[in-house]
Amino acid sequence: FGDPSASGVWQELDALLAREWAREDGTGLRVAATGVDTGYATQRVYEYTGPRLARRVFALKGNGSPGAPLLPRKPGKPTRGGVRVYLIGVDAAKDLWLGRLKQQIPGPGYVHFDETTDSEYLEQLTAERRLRKLSAGRWTSRYEVLPNRRNEALDCAVYALAALRLMNPTAVRPAPPATVEAPALPTPDVPAPAPPAPRERAVPFVPRFPRGGFVGRW
Repeated sequence: FGDPSASGVWQELDALLAREWAREDGTGLRVAATGVDTGYATQRVYEYTGPRLARRVFALKGNGSPGAPLLPRKPGKPTRGGVRVYLIGVDAAKDLWLGRLKQQIPGPGYVHFDETTDSEYLEQLTAERRLRKLSAGRWTSRYEVLPNRRNEALDCAVYALAALRLMNPTAVRPAPPATVEAPALPTPDVPAPAPPAPRERAVPFVPRFPRGGFVGRW
């Protein structure tokens, strides 16, 4: 919470993204990807997200065009400052989210909530409905906020889903096993060759986009 024009707000966000949470078994969890909406305080968002793309901090913008995929086939062109903005098909993301909220049997696609989740969050998460309207002799379909409801939780859920897709989780390699068999030692009369010195090079993070539509694993 705070004024985006103040630098202290962004410093607090940096601290939040660097924080580690602990699961019940003691395993540490950190933020893997972040999406920041460019619809407000746009220049400040560019200044923050641009240098942090390698840390998976994405500048996002909602695309409300009918039929827009959750992620575009190609990323948008960089802005004059070199910031790449990713257009998100918000209707497609909401279709996926609200469809999964209707699933009642635990399993793939089932949405889990913590027992401390309050009613305000759930009301915001379900604050929109897809409505059909007749306009100029044609039926159109779009999401609209229900009267006297706030929808910030749904907006955050949509962009969290987009950040997950941009992170390309299916390409992340699993962690190595806890115990690894020790390699065989070289024989005394045959000295082992010295390993080559490792070469360090910076590899920028490049999100991968799906080849098909917006439906996929996440």
